[in-house]
Amino acid sequence: MEDTESQRRGTLRAIAPDVDKPMLVAWLLPVGGGVEWTTAPGALAHPERITPDSLPRS
Repeated sequence: MEDTESQRRGTLRAIAPDVDKPMLVAWLLPVGGGVEWTTAPGALAHPERITPDSLPRS
């Protein structure tokens, strides 16, 4: 999944409220691990199809 606001790629973990924001945000985990970040759900692009064999990535 691509975050078009930051140009980063990550795995979508959830679309849920953030404590600091009164709206829903997309929670993403960087490819290869690291610190999660949030973005507006409308900023998401290029989703990858999830299959039983696709997660978790090692």
